[in-house]
Amino acid sequence: MSEITSLMSIARTALMSTQKSISVVSHNIANANTEGYSKQRTLLETRAPAEVGGLLFGRGVDIADISRIYDPFIEASLRDAKSDFSFFDSKGAVLSNVESIINDLATEFGLSFSINDFFNGFQDVANDPSSATERGSLLAKASVMADTLQRIDQRVKQELTSIGGQVDALVVEVNSLANRIADVNKEIIFMSNRNLTPNDLLDKRDSLLRDLSEIIDISTFKDNEGTVNVLMGTGIKLVSGTQVTKVTLVEPSLTTGSYELLSGGVVKFASRLTGGSIKGLIDGRDQAISTLKQIDVLAASIYQDVNGLHSAGYGLDNSTGNDFFTGIQVYTEAESDNTGGARVSASSITSLSALTLDDYQITFSAPATYNVVNSKTGSVVVSAGAYTSGNAIAFEGISVTITNNTGAPAVGDTFDISATHGLTGNIDIAITDTDKVAASSTLAGLPGNNINALAMSALRDAKNTVGKTYADYHTGILTEVGVESNFLNVNLELQESVVQELTNSRESVSGVSLEEEAIEMIKLQRSFEAAAKLLTVADEMFQTILSIKR
Repeated sequence: MSEITSLMSIARTALMSTQKSISVVSHNIANANTEGYSKQRTLLETRAPAEVGGLLFGRGVDIADISRIYDPFIEASLRDAKSDFSFFDSKGAVLSNVESIINDLATEFGLSFSINDFFNGFQDVANDPSSATERGSLLAKASVMADTLQRIDQRVKQELTSIGGQVDALVVEVNSLANRIADVNKEIIFMSNRNLTPNDLLDKRDSLLRDLSEIIDISTFKDNEGTVNVLMGTGIKLVSGTQVTKVTLVEPSLTTGSYELLSGGVVKFASRLTGGSIKGLIDGRDQAISTLKQIDVLAASIYQDVNGLHSAGYGLDNSTGNDFFTGIQVYTEAESDNTGGARVSASSITSLSALTLDDYQITFSAPATYNVVNSKTGSVVVSAGAYTSGNAIAFEGISVTITNNTGAPAVGDTFDISATHGLTGNIDIAITDTDKVAASSTLAGLPGNNINALAMSALRDAKNTVGKTYADYHTGILTEVGVESNFLNVNLELQESVVQELTNSRESVSGVSLEEEAIEMIKLQRSFEAAAKLLTVADEMFQTILSIKR
């Protein structure tokens, strides 16, 4: 009887293990189209044998575990690839938009055309210096050029505003995903403490990590409880088990400075990111600002060169000293990490001709000592200047007055100075009276003298303040943006193929094949039928023995 009982027990373990294996296969089939799902398999193990009459007899089978078919190397590689793809995609989108704004070589409404047309207007005035029609046409062409510059400024700023909204939303999403990962970690700890393998929770967590990696580059490591810890960039803590370190965004002014990210409100780490859409947007924004700054310099060069000649010439009304353009001003900004109490109280341009069109930094080496450094060349313009609150600091056509507001400057306090910042959006025509167009080089030469008009017309083809012709300088800006945009597009395509290859690799390892599951189901069905037959045979044997005893 004991042998028959053992046989029935073996049949029962076979039925139960097969039934549970069929349930696992059914779960696979049900999730065949679930994104991020990893197929599962039952792991069977032989029961410990029983000793009977000096011999060991098997006691059937148990389910040791329900395993998740998963390759951690592929998963980590896929996250990295997605992070790189998102970086190239987001930065490339920004530069593509900027390129479309400034790449106007073929259009009559673009900057290149309007600059050429403006200087051609001076040639037309030179051909007929006393003509009110030609003078009016020149002013109209100047207005078109100024409007074109203003339109570029407006559209780039719209792009910068859009980037700001995107980055802000992505930071919110980072915190949301981090909290969800921490919540899943908590559930996994609960399951692990009960010696359960939470396969579906592990899939959910991996899916969240993939989503997070698209926004910000991450690395992960697991602890003894099975929870995953998440680091951003080059080792900035985000998730530690069930705890989250919140990410906050520090936004600069629209067209200066850079975005900063803080971990826990303290640790700066934007510069430590290497991938993800946030990094792409921040880098794209920085390059967009750099491009706008170059156009500011182009506008300032035209402003400086034309005003310098025009103010020295004479109009038909005998006037002189008139600027052709208006809008240039000194821009100042205290760096965000200044700790002293000094503030800029006044600034002005003292000599248009002395301007280099470069930016500067006034840095205090002591509360009463400052240096002025050219930000472009790195050269020291003023060394160890003596600071007195309220006294002007003058250098290369610029005057800046710094005043002790709530206190003196602290060591290291820095003020950024620019005479070109924002000119693209501010440049305008200073004169409306055609008689004030200074075509003549002398008062005595009026009205037929055209020397000054010819000199201003010649600016178009001359190497000017920027060291190139205006057209060459503008082409250089376009080329720089175009080359970078093309580089990003090439890398985007390459990275897209890497992501697809890794996705296919993950699918081949972890994905559900309905054909494979169907074969597995048939195999299990046959096993179930055999186990049921075994149970029937054991029952018949048992009934036979009972009938013999009766």
